[in-house]
Amino acid sequence: MNQNDLRVKKTKKAIHNTFMELLKTKPVSKISVTELAKAAEINKATFYLHYKDIFDLYQHTLRNFLCGIADEITFMNLFFTDIERFATKLYELSISRGFFKNNVLFTAENASYNQGAMQFFCNALTDNVIHLNILEDNDINRMKLRYIFAGIGMLFRFDSDKNSDDIISTIVCAYKGQFEDMQ
Repeated sequence: MNQNDLRVKKTKKAIHNTFMELLKTKPVSKISVTELAKAAEINKATFYLHYKDIFDLYQHTLRNFLCGIADEITFMNLFFTDIERFATKLYELSISRGFFKNNVLFTAENASYNQGAMQFFCNALTDNVIHLNILEDNDINRMKLRYIFAGIGMLFRFDSDKNSDDIISTIVCAYKGQFEDMQ
């Protein structure tokens, strides 16, 4: 199947949009392929051409959402040049967009299905930093980046309503503990 085929793109968009609408009214575990296919006006077999099951669709949707957030961070270059400004801008972006608050992908009912979220987010941010060609692409640097981004993700997901200065200073301290020798 050609992923660039307009029909494939339209079908996947219909599936995704319908899925997001259904998630507004019920948890992922209560959504059936039959229900989704009917609402998206597609055949069940068409759904199975693209996804193994509803939970596979959920993982794809979650990964795409988190990669989209990573792509919105247009100031990744500040990560190595001005970590405090980077942390401040990242905090402001997180608060203004409310990435995790009131998001159907992160409801309490769906929590057990989004365990891969941190990995998706960390990998997307790590890839974005590596693509800047400031840091050598090796296992150690990727581990350090994922470590920092996992901490940042946890702060934003669970502590975003705390004092912004505390969150920013925590990010700066974690960064300096891992990359101070590189400046």
